[in-house]
Amino acid sequence: MPLVTSRPVIMLSAAYLIWSLAVAMSWISPALELAVPQLLKGLIYPINKPDLDPLRLLHFLALAVCVTNLVPAHWAALRSRVLLGAVRCGENSLEVYCVGVLLSLAAYIFLRTVSDGLLAQVMVTGTGIALLTVFATLLTWFTGLAAPRVRLL
Repeated sequence: MPLVTSRPVIMLSAAYLIWSLAVAMSWISPALELAVPQLLKGLIYPINKPDLDPLRLLHFLALAVCVTNLVPAHWAALRSRVLLGAVRCGENSLEVYCVGVLLSLAAYIFLRTVSDGLLAQVMVTGTGIALLTVFATLLTWFTGLAAPRVRLL
């Protein structure tokens, strides 16, 4: 924990997240694309999304460090009904991941066959989040019926 809360690690993590935002925005804006050096493009492109690339892992760790330092451990909102679904998803992360893979396939098929407009993407995303939250809540409830279990909140 001392490493995660140290000032240099927090500053490096924030700088890495800002840098990765700038690189991601360069995909959209041609003006920003010119600002990314060729050497850097050679290191990060092509981005291999299916695999756990070291840069993706570093991005996840930087995000975890920043969230750990910005969100207090006993923040009242973490115990609210609004975030209870997210907590349940965290308690059942493997199961939620597996169902999420299947839902992503269904979402892909839906978006390719029906519509791939912005409204359809927003609806598919919202529906997926709702379904995963309901699944995690039901799984927690069923597990609680079978045997007592330690809950995060």
